[in-house]
Amino acid sequence: MSKFIAYIQGAGEGCDYTIGCNLSVYFLPDHIETMEQAVEFCGTPQDEDDFLGCSSEMVSQITVFEVINFENVDVGAVKAARKADRRRIANERKEQQERAELERLKARYEK
Repeated sequence: MSKFIAYIQGAGEGCDYTIGCNLSVYFLPDHIETMEQAVEFCGTPQDEDDFLGCSSEMVSQITVFEVINFENVDVGAVKAARKADRRRIANERKEQQERAELERLKARYEK
């Protein structure tokens, strides 16, 4: 995995409310070892009018991030855990309602 990531923001408002349509993430080459090299790489057009594959007229800002650590998220496990939590909460609510109904019926008929 690349040690540096460039976050490229396009000029202007973006397009038709599409999330991230005016943003791009670029993984810098592995040979880049320092932040200074990363910034220099991003600030040096690959041709006379190009920044990391984007026209210089279209780029308003480039932010460079150094990756210190990362972890892949098991999205399936996260979704399953959230679903199980929602199911547990729904079951607890149902049980509370049933117990309240039981108490109401006991009070009504056990006189």
